[in-house]
Amino acid sequence: MDFAEAILAFFALLGTVAFAISGAMIAIEKNVDLFGVAFLGLTTAMGGGMLRDLLLGKTPPALFFDALHTAAAVATALLVFTLARVRRAAFLRHKALVDRVNNCIDALGLGACSVTGARLAMEAGFSAHTFLVVSMGMLTAVGGGMLRDLLLREIPVIFRRHIYALASILGAGVYLALCRWGCAEATAAFAGVAATFLLRMAATHFAWNLPRAFPDGEKGDWRTPGDPV
Repeated sequence: MDFAEAILAFFALLGTVAFAISGAMIAIEKNVDLFGVAFLGLTTAMGGGMLRDLLLGKTPPALFFDALHTAAAVATALLVFTLARVRRAAFLRHKALVDRVNNCIDALGLGACSVTGARLAMEAGFSAHTFLVVSMGMLTAVGGGMLRDLLLREIPVIFRRHIYALASILGAGVYLALCRWGCAEATAAFAGVAATFLLRMAATHFAWNLPRAFPDGEKGDWRTPGDPV
């Protein structure tokens, strides 16, 4: 394994662990049981890759035969559960700090998975198809979180959180562009992850959001008088 492959393998594992932590933390907030924490951690970490593999025609998806990443996701989720249970008082007392740390970890995972998904789409023979490569990068990064949110009956975070999916698109796009321009693959990967991470952190700090039809506090009612409720 050369240096570039080692870096990309590291980013793939980083994304898995980071999203497993993020998924487990949200599962704990929803007060699900041990199996729920492990399942939602695994779903968040590997669900986007599963959707990507299905769209690229890779069956069965890596989720079912990639023992390293699957085990890492489950073990990470169980570790988070154990720490939260053993240190309940500290966990609740420092909830704001835990949320900030989790946001940073989630941003790293977002960047790592965006690059990983784009790379796998390129390896599948679609390097010339910009839209497909960037879409697969984004799907890998946000797909697991979408599945997690749907299982928890929540509006997916990518539709309501500070510049989330757009940061993934940026990272995948930067990676693809640099690879096409002849940059070393490791350099392109670092740049893609950094672009995603920095945009997510800036969006969090400055509270950047995409516009909505109705600003916060306003409600729209599209019904006309006499329409059934």
